[in-house]
Amino acid sequence: MEAANTTINSATWASSDSSVMSVTGDKNGATLTAKKEGAVKITVTANTTDGIIKDTIIGNTVTRISPFVASTANSTVTMMRGCTSDSLDRGTVSTGFKFTIHGKCGNYYYCEVPDNYQFNDNLGRFVYVLKSKLNIYATKVTVTSNSNSMTVGARYKLYSKIEPSIANMHQYVDWSSSNTNVATVDANGNITTHLPGTVTFTGKIHGTNIKDTKTLTATLPTTKVSYTSVHFKELYLKWNKVNAATGYYVYKYNSKKKTYTTLATIKSKNTITYKDTRVSDGGTYKYIVRPYVEYKGIKVRAANSNTLTLKTSKVVLAAKTNSKIHVKWSKIAGVSGYQVVIKSPKKKTISKTTSASYYKITGLKSSTYYYYYVRPYKKNYGKKTTYYSWSKVLKVGTYGKTNGYFADQIKYGITPWPGVAMTYAPASTSAMNNYTIKDVDTGKKFKSPIKYNYSTKNHTLYMHIYVKFSGPSMNQKFEYYAVKNKRYVKTGTSKYTYKQLAKQGFAKYWSINIKGNKYDFKSGINFRTKLIVHEVGNSGQVFIPVRIGGREEEAKTDGGYWYFVRGAITGKSYKIGSKNTSQALYNYNNHKWPVHMYLTTEYHTAVLNRGHNYYGYDLGIEDYRSTCGHELGHCLGLNDGYIADNIKRVDPTEEIGTLAKEAYIKEGGWTYSVKLKDGVRNIMVSSPRELAIKNDVEMALKAQGDAINNYDYSFQAYKTYIDGDYSYHKSKVILMPVKKNKKGK
Repeated sequence: MEAANTTINSATWASSDSSVMSVTGDKNGATLTAKKEGAVKITVTANTTDGIIKDTIIGNTVTRISPFVASTANSTVTMMRGCTSDSLDRGTVSTGFKFTIHGKCGNYYYCEVPDNYQFNDNLGRFVYVLKSKLNIYATKVTVTSNSNSMTVGARYKLYSKIEPSIANMHQYVDWSSSNTNVATVDANGNITTHLPGTVTFTGKIHGTNIKDTKTLTATLPTTKVSYTSVHFKELYLKWNKVNAATGYYVYKYNSKKKTYTTLATIKSKNTITYKDTRVSDGGTYKYIVRPYVEYKGIKVRAANSNTLTLKTSKVVLAAKTNSKIHVKWSKIAGVSGYQVVIKSPKKKTISKTTSASYYKITGLKSSTYYYYYVRPYKKNYGKKTTYYSWSKVLKVGTYGKTNGYFADQIKYGITPWPGVAMTYAPASTSAMNNYTIKDVDTGKKFKSPIKYNYSTKNHTLYMHIYVKFSGPSMNQKFEYYAVKNKRYVKTGTSKYTYKQLAKQGFAKYWSINIKGNKYDFKSGINFRTKLIVHEVGNSGQVFIPVRIGGREEEAKTDGGYWYFVRGAITGKSYKIGSKNTSQALYNYNNHKWPVHMYLTTEYHTAVLNRGHNYYGYDLGIEDYRSTCGHELGHCLGLNDGYIADNIKRVDPTEEIGTLAKEAYIKEGGWTYSVKLKDGVRNIMVSSPRELAIKNDVEMALKAQGDAINNYDYSFQAYKTYIDGDYSYHKSKVILMPVKKNKKGK
């Protein structure tokens, strides 16, 4: 504001709305301060030499928009100098004219016009245009959700952000789901989950191809399985409820198939227990539970629960004597007590109840079997008592007082057989060298190449074997032979000598763990055996000659077998059954041991005895060891238990061992099947790699006892036979004379 030849003495400035824009100044000028978006009138009043003069301008406060936004006129547009209708008009443009929006102020956008547009003034290229006169199109959409993961059955929300934010064209989003079986979404972005799985949601700006996606995974929670009670034939499972589930699958491990199979399908999410009755006493069972959800006929399972391993209760023997039996079982949760039933041999039944998980009955007969079975029960106050399933029947025999069986004699601390010393520790080598056995018939003492001592401290039966190795191949290393061009050819050499392998075979196949079972003379015992090989001894010690290799005639008998034990001919015949034999017996009276062991080499086996290839493959080191163990069994008093030349050398019974129709032998990466028509599996069946069974030791002890007492059936531990005699003569179970120990027991 200026007037010619006029002097401004003072000036006052004012804003129509100081909350939008304030002003301060004097006659020299003013300072404007923008505070918020809007338009105001700035007025100045000047006191001059010509009087009071006033003037008014429009002040605009703009909110910047970044980045700039493109727009077009939707009708005829008047471009203004300010963001009010009071502002001056800078011109008019028609529909479709393009503007670039830089900011906004009230009902107006602050716009830049294209460079090629010409104004009628010199006020710059920026104008104010009514917002309602411009079309602003969306260029981008961003989709988000209120969660990055989903649980089946829960509801979630999708959100969209359209850019630019001032767009007024196509302002809403169309929603869709890539898999409506997993989850659906409505027009407002609300998600409903149905099944576990991954789904992609798409938000598309209506009427355009502008879109964005959000991928989410829905899961069905798993559960935790536990139990409430474990019985003899019943298992009670429980698990945590899964609200989103339709039901549950209960799986049980199948040990034969080595996988989990479906035990039950629970069709209600509210049923969270299951009773498994397909179990037996003392069994171990594993379970998992998987919740499932069903939608439109589709079932989807959750992940596995934890693995629950349970063992059912079992009635077992706790202790027994010749007059009492004590049985026990694992405690069962949630029951009031147990009903115990005992049946005697005369079918007399005794029924008792107890709250304890054990039961003891006294006053029983010795050497008698009794039958026990138990079931838990629960008293329901005011209602009938609930009885659960019975356990299996436990058959328990009382001990005989002095019945001569090895198991009983160990139990009562009685010397089991002549030649077995009861000690608290393994006897020293020097003690065993000097240990003598007394012949119960003649009263004479003698040294034996086979001696036993049982340690009551570590429950081990030590088997002392005195041997003398000889032969030209004793220290020769084991040789491998194979058939090539119909001839046996040496293919390799082991690091072990034949003598080393023989000793290894002795120890491996007779140092075993023994646990009483139905194949023992009596069950219920547990002990170990350890074989100790002696090659030296004091003067007068008796040794078993073991010859390895040598001439062919030294290493075979009329039967054509390469590995065998034979006795020196005594010149005296013994009648066994209907046949006479010159088979040598122990000769203790003359302190002789006319029993020898001959072990051939692979050279003798493969080359000198053509066709001695038992099962169509070459014998190896393990076969050699097992054969040595077999031959030692003869020294211990055991006869062959195999079938040869269609002659049943042994009638397979429980007295022999575990019956088997087929044996599988591995060699060189191949597995061979050996048919055993009436065969048995133990070290005396003369099959490579067959282990000694548990009652072989007891049979050997009995054979030694028979031999020491000069019974005609010495060495006849399984069945009595002689070559050529195809009939069977059952070996007697002879009650051995029992001597009391120092304590009089």
